[in-house]
Amino acid sequence: TMPRHRGTGKAWAYFICPEGSSRMDTISILTHEFGHMLIGELNLPVVGPEEDVVDQFAALTIGAARDEAPLDQKPLWSHVLGASLDYWSLRTRAKKTTPWWDEHSPDDRRYGKTLCFATVIDAETFVPVARQQGFSDIRLEDCKREYERTATGWERLLEPHGRRASGATTHVVLS
Repeated sequence: TMPRHRGTGKAWAYFICPEGSSRMDTISILTHEFGHMLIGELNLPVVGPEEDVVDQFAALTIGAARDEAPLDQKPLWSHVLGASLDYWSLRTRAKKTTPWWDEHSPDDRRYGKTLCFATVIDAETFVPVARQQGFSDIRLEDCKREYERTATGWERLLEPHGRRASGATTHVVLS
């Protein structure tokens, strides 16, 4: 059944499931779930598995927050991204893998895709990690292209709704 708001009794189409931890990776989980909400509420088209698309949205959102943060706060946003990577890495090492038939990609793939975007968001911090994980120079260049293509796609999707994926626009209008 659909969760209901205690005050109004109305059904909520979106809720945050207790899948994460209480650490910094919670911000990534919230932005992931917000991506689902945007897709549903704005009736956005999804090309590819929605879970992968909103994982990318979460990384892009954290990257945009880091880009816009004052210099002394940029490490905080890198830490948020690192906590998200830790979450996927720990799940992978603990063999808490997602079944092949699930709507979510396997945890090691989610780790790899998030790390790919992280190398673009904060190269100084995350390129050495990616190299340790076996990313080649060619893969790191591909990450830049994937990141830019995905950011451009989200900006095009959100622009008609009064919001850009990055930049200083103020709000999303939900009717």
